[in-house]
Amino acid sequence: MALAAKVEKIASEKQCTPGQLALAWLLAQGDDVFPIPGTKRIKYLEENICSLNVKISPEEVKHLGGVFKNVSSLPCPITMPVCCCTSP
Repeated sequence: MALAAKVEKIASEKQCTPGQLALAWLLAQGDDVFPIPGTKRIKYLEENICSLNVKISPEEVKHLGGVFKNVSSLPCPITMPVCCCTSP
């Protein structure tokens, strides 16, 4: 898969996991974005926490945005609500 390969390459260059890179990118979107990753394993919880140490420049944020832009068009069996706390 081309998307996975691109993310893995960038993550390798940043010396982090692809998941850490994705979380770091989300965190760089602004103070109004708060990712809530889920996991059942302590190992992955610790990995997620370490995403706070991944530093990405504004240029890298923009580049990753381009890499991730087509993710929503990929087939996915899970449909997530946009927000669970909006009032009607």
